[in-house]
Amino acid sequence: MNWTKSMAACATMACAAMACAADAHRFLYSDFMNRKIVYVDEANRDAYKEAFLPEVAFDLTRCGASRLVVAQRHGCRLYDIEKLRFLSEIKDPEHLKYATSATRLSDGRTFILDGPAIHEYSPNGKWIRKFTFGDRVKQTRIMRFTDRGTVLIGAYTGFAEVVLDENLPPEKRVRAWFQLPGEARYCYQAEWQKDGTLLTTGGYLPEVVRFAADGKVLSRVQATQPEGLSNYFYAGFQVLPNGNLVVANWTGHSGRDFRSGWKLIEFAPDGKVVWHWNAEWAGTPNSLIVFDNNEVRK
Repeated sequence: MNWTKSMAACATMACAAMACAADAHRFLYSDFMNRKIVYVDEANRDAYKEAFLPEVAFDLTRCGASRLVVAQRHGCRLYDIEKLRFLSEIKDPEHLKYATSATRLSDGRTFILDGPAIHEYSPNGKWIRKFTFGDRVKQTRIMRFTDRGTVLIGAYTGFAEVVLDENLPPEKRVRAWFQLPGEARYCYQAEWQKDGTLLTTGGYLPEVVRFAADGKVLSRVQATQPEGLSNYFYAGFQVLPNGNLVVANWTGHSGRDFRSGWKLIEFAPDGKVVWHWNAEWAGTPNSLIVFDNNEVRK
């Protein structure tokens, strides 16, 4: 995608008009500050749903069309997407100290990222093994499985692409490293794109950064927000079928350090902001799932 370094500034009223003109989105997000999952349908306010969580969640992932996997401190919880109804959980304080990301595969196995390690669980929730990756993979946030048979991990100042091969020593499991520029901390999410580039979010470097396959930085994008609003921490994102990208701008742990800013921001492939969402009750989104328009509206 042709992401640009900078974007033309737009006035507050122009931004508002642009957001209103965009197609209404349906989305789920994790509200970190208020410890809940929230469902919003911009075209149907009555469809609002929420589910409170025992603990904060750093990541949401889908398992098939109807299941939601929510990372939790000592494991993960499985929900029905339509009703946000809790179904089951993996809770394993023996092996997991602060899990931040979880993926359940189609064969029923679950993989959970906890600091420097990924833990594998059987379909019935039994711990199988863990994979570590050397000193560079630490203070992690999000993992994403790829079509390459690898896993991408946000690892503090950059992203590691790793293989889950128990026959390799930890350092040899790291196939590639992508270092974010500047003062990046708690780098969040990365995903390979069809054109062979890697899209990433920089955490406290609140930018969408695109890499070439060889690790070269190709572009850096940040929204120009109206006066009084800020880009604080670019967290989870999703690339839509039309090539646009929606990113969560996380704005604080709690009311004590809350920052005002657009909570969700949609960028076109050229880096232009084409939609944004905010609400007084929105809390601090850090992970999201936007529903394709082809899916049945609930």
